[in-house]
Amino acid sequence: MVYDALGGGEGESLSRLKEQWAGVWHGRATQWSAATGSCITADSARFEYVVSNARVEQNDSGDDALTRVSGEITTGAGEQSRHAFTLRYNCEDVFVFSDGGSFSSEHWMFEGYPYGPRGASAGFLTTMAIEHCVSLSATERFRCFVCYDAAKCLERIVLCEEVRDACWENRDPLSIVSLLGTWQGQARMKRSKVAGSGFMNFDLISTFGWDGEAAVRRSQKMQARLSDALISEKSASDAQQKRPKVPATVDEILRLNNVSQGAAKQEEPTITTTYGEYDGNNRIILGSAPHTHVMYLLSHGAYVVSPASLDLNVPWNSEFALHLSEDNRKRVVRLYTKDNVPASDVLSVESRL
Repeated sequence: MVYDALGGGEGESLSRLKEQWAGVWHGRATQWSAATGSCITADSARFEYVVSNARVEQNDSGDDALTRVSGEITTGAGEQSRHAFTLRYNCEDVFVFSDGGSFSSEHWMFEGYPYGPRGASAGFLTTMAIEHCVSLSATERFRCFVCYDAAKCLERIVLCEEVRDACWENRDPLSIVSLLGTWQGQARMKRSKVAGSGFMNFDLISTFGWDGEAAVRRSQKMQARLSDALISEKSASDAQQKRPKVPATVDEILRLNNVSQGAAKQEEPTITTTYGEYDGNNRIILGSAPHTHVMYLLSHGAYVVSPASLDLNVPWNSEFALHLSEDNRKRVVRLYTKDNVPASDVLSVESRL
């Protein structure tokens, strides 16, 4: 089943995170201005780097939940081009899928990664970044950092293409035409402890329409699979266990992901539609203030959708997608409560009909 490739056992995120960082990665990064949607990498050239000597360590207390990844970034020849980086993960809130290592997380004042606050883009005031990672194989991955400033406003987008062997695969930039049509696929949601833990599986159909000028329409229908939708951590490892009731706190999260608690029980699909405006410069403004989300069309067949501001006071989500070919894509979505607490992670694979 497709779901088997999307999911994985509990308690394995730390080991998968270690696998993600083993060995040497060759990377190249590009960044975009959130305000304009324009590429702001010097001369539109990719910033190339090498990630090496990465270490995945628990904190001093030995708590698996608090994990630090540290290593070195080299951007050219000589000692002056080498600097340290540190990324911190809370593995209680981060689920690394078994598709090869896709996941989402967030970092507060992350240090030294390409275009980080202390990296190559001096002058930016990033204080918080949402990280999305889409794994294509054991030797290729894409990382997208959605960066917010101290005022919780979206500041910039950084896309990092990373491979083991420095053999880059050429991918065309994404255009609005690439999104058009109807997409069908399967998705798996991993709920965090705040949302009751466990997995939910879905079939989904999404459509994207554009009038050729500014108006866009984005719609999604999600069908929860009752037979295997509500899988707790305990019942996932013990088929004889009775599945628990969905905690009340999950209702809010399921509505955010376009599936109500009632729909999950009755196997009735839920359809949501969002209208937006394309500005002609790689940006699509979705919804209305103060709950506006912005879609950025990036290079390498990628796009990202995230709030313009984190002062929402409603549940929200951040989404990153990579088009593997003209008619196939992979998406990761991280869902948050109205208090900006991570609630669930979703991984989906989709094909255009």
